[in-house]
Amino acid sequence: MRDALLSRLRELYKKIILFQVKSICSYYRNRGLQLLREFAMLDDWEESLKEIRVLEQEVQNDCNAYMGLERTSLSYHIKECLENLLALQVKDLEQQDRDCLRDLYITNPRNDRKRLLEAKGGLLPDSFKWVMKSATFQQWHREKQTNLLWIKGDPGKGKTMIICGVSEELESMGPYPDLVSYFFCQGTDPNFNSATAVLRGLIYLLAIQRPSLIRHLQEEYKNVGSRTLFDGVNAWVTLSSIFRSMLEDPALESTCLVLDALDECDSGRKFLLDLIVESTSVAPHIKWVLSSRNSPDIEAKLVNCLTAVVIDLESNDRHVTDSVDTYVRARIQQLNLIQDNEELHTKLHRAIIEKSNGTFLWAALVFKELEELRTYDYDAEILELLQEMPSGLIALSSDSTATTSSVAATFSR
Repeated sequence: MRDALLSRLRELYKKIILFQVKSICSYYRNRGLQLLREFAMLDDWEESLKEIRVLEQEVQNDCNAYMGLERTSLSYHIKECLENLLALQVKDLEQQDRDCLRDLYITNPRNDRKRLLEAKGGLLPDSFKWVMKSATFQQWHREKQTNLLWIKGDPGKGKTMIICGVSEELESMGPYPDLVSYFFCQGTDPNFNSATAVLRGLIYLLAIQRPSLIRHLQEEYKNVGSRTLFDGVNAWVTLSSIFRSMLEDPALESTCLVLDALDECDSGRKFLLDLIVESTSVAPHIKWVLSSRNSPDIEAKLVNCLTAVVIDLESNDRHVTDSVDTYVRARIQQLNLIQDNEELHTKLHRAIIEKSNGTFLWAALVFKELEELRTYDYDAEILELLQEMPSGLIALSSDSTATTSSVAATFSR
């Protein structure tokens, strides 16, 4: 295009120069004779001018076309540069987000739930479905003005199993809620027993599900850029501020937050409780599910929360007992050592139910012992093992070995 335009320009200039030369020559010729020649159109001035005008228009068209191509090319290069710059910025921001999440990370609650369920022998629908069918749960789920559900009960009543099941069901329930975050407190581990750990877990799970929420973290993180922001002396102040900002984000319009074993949050529990109760009024669109033992400080705080409802496991003893029975039957079926001994199945079931006192904990410890057996000579040998284990949680805790203690930490909720 550029070469064609130059060629037309040269041709146009030639025509113009030729026309000018003819004009000069014409001016100095014999004026009388020239008048006759012009009259006779011997030099064809009109045709020459016409050719120039045509050529001029062609040059103009070529110029316009060429400039259009140049503008298009320039626009393309500008766009390409901007896109490359934007890609670099996005890549940089993505790296910053990854760095921020890495420093925020203390645990992935999804893996914690999976670990807890594996330790308990898997999730049994009968252990938590009754909760979701209850009038209290339905009220919490359907009514906007009821946004906190507190599940309370004594140790070993299966609260963690309930929370695992409820959180899984909420994730798949749709359309409400469309976002679920959860955390499992564990008093024996410093990574799971503080208010800052709870917020780090909840925020982390929210952020990986809704990356747009990371901007609330970045507003603080960009000025520090290290893990000290989340585990330093001011960690609670920073995290609670970020958490409050997140709760007001439109992306959390339909969100449920689930917290298990609140009583095992030993460090900063008062601050955490204050934050939860505060959020029920300033962010009423956020739904909470909490579980804990019958702890006076928790009850004193939640009993004054006007938007809270309670499921007391002690008042639902029949459901808990039925859940323990279902759990025991399922675990007996999983014992490969006595797989084909139906008579022993029946005896084991009866003995475990009698000594468990309606708690998952005692039953869980029995199965921990039974799973370690590799062989037995007669049925009474296994039944004697049960008889050697003390009944009741108090006796059990005073007589527990290192193995049973670790299991008890998992099942005592």
